[in-house]
Amino acid sequence: MNEEIINFLSEAGWFEGRKIDISYVKDDLQGELLTQPNSLIYQFLEEYGNLGINYTTKNGIFGYISTNPDRGIQLIDKPLLNKFERVAKEKLVPVGSAYFDAAIFLMSYTGKFYVGGARVLVFVGNTFFETLEIMINQAQLTAYPL
Repeated sequence: MNEEIINFLSEAGWFEGRKIDISYVKDDLQGELLTQPNSLIYQFLEEYGNLGINYTTKNGIFGYISTNPDRGIQLIDKPLLNKFERVAKEKLVPVGSAYFDAAIFLMSYTGKFYVGGARVLVFVGNTFFETLEIMINQAQLTAYPL
């Protein structure tokens, strides 16, 4: 694992073996009629949920990712989620926000991560650590118009 990412996560409150209560997430998602998390997403949220990850890119730009699903839920509605899922061709669950709440941070049933906005969905990474590395290193991403 990338030590720089571990440091960003540790500063946000993450530690190895972390497990938080996320029982409220299912109710929140059901209330908004959004896709329900599967076991993989629940596992992610138990370990990494409710973190505020501040990072600095290689170019000195400050970034912020929230893994608080409530932030993602507040930024999305069912029609937008349906558009995201059509483009991604898989089920997606809002697990937070990115870019200081300018985008929705989403996780798929297969463990992939996306960032979405009103007009675009961006596939970021196949794992959480890969996603953080890509965002921190500002790797070139492909945006899919909705």
